[in-house]
Amino acid sequence: MTEGTEENRRSNKVYSSLHSPLLIAGVERLLFVYLFVFSYLVFYATNKLMAGLSVAGVSLIAGRYLTKKDPHFMTIMINASMVKKVYDPMKFERVRVTLR
Repeated sequence: MTEGTEENRRSNKVYSSLHSPLLIAGVERLLFVYLFVFSYLVFYATNKLMAGLSVAGVSLIAGRYLTKKDPHFMTIMINASMVKKVYDPMKFERVRVTLR
């Protein structure tokens, strides 16, 4: 039997609910917390309830749109912020090549 035949293939059941992020009001949990902390800070700074509610509403709509486009956005951004930068153009050193 060759390795690519139907009889030798292994298949595993994958449940999409195990790989989908947990959402609050259609927004990923971490993004939801950030949005409403920001809206509370706007309310606290301006001392106007309408300003805080409008920022919360706009943030919720933007967060739902972002979560619908890419459900794992916050996970990717957090992981990307922890990765060491491999290439930094500001630390570029010129190499001088001379031809004989």
